[in-house]
Amino acid sequence: LWRYWTDDKITLQRTLMALAEREANFEHSFEISKLDAGDAQAIENKPPQLPLRRNRYNRIEFEHDLAADWIRFQRLKEIAPETEKWANLAGNPLWLGALRMLGGFLLREDTPDGRTTWDAAFQTVTTNVENASAADVLLDALCLDPNAEVFLKERVDLLLRDNGRLLTRLLRRFLHIASIPGGPSKQLGDILCANPSYSLYLEAEFRTPIPGRWLAVARFLSVYQGRI
Repeated sequence: LWRYWTDDKITLQRTLMALAEREANFEHSFEISKLDAGDAQAIENKPPQLPLRRNRYNRIEFEHDLAADWIRFQRLKEIAPETEKWANLAGNPLWLGALRMLGGFLLREDTPDGRTTWDAAFQTVTTNVENASAADVLLDALCLDPNAEVFLKERVDLLLRDNGRLLTRLLRRFLHIASIPGGPSKQLGDILCANPSYSLYLEAEFRTPIPGRWLAVARFLSVYQGRI
């Protein structure tokens, strides 16, 4: 996808990474007059399939959030071995999508000692309480991956250690990221009419599952039901 969007042009890739980082700092579009000459030239010659556009205010913006997430993921791959560096980004919600993609990437990369780079990174972030958010994002990547069932089985001993502390932590997050706000519309409507300030509580407590995200985790829980 990255090569398709950019025709594998390094100059354009560099420009996109810089813009995606700026967007993650809550700069959601970029004034044409303030682009440097190199960035303006790269955007001028961009392939038609690249999801980047000029809006009617003469600002450059990404066409959708997935494009920005995917480009930030490319930036994270550059610093993947520097765990502490990318772990510090986990506190910014605009980096979460890219960090979860990075987690999936690390699950498929090996270290010289026979582990995956996910395991090495997870060990690093769990030794520092300040990196708790990064550890959570790596757990998200583990249960959201298309090959989650295999990856979970490979780490069953880790997850069930200390009376299942990590599994509990993973499942608490999974219950949220594998569902969307929703519930009986009339009941929720009545509550909101009575007190609109309950909206955040309702979003957290009334959830509708996203079925496709549950299959691998459900099978894992079934296989290890006795131990759990």
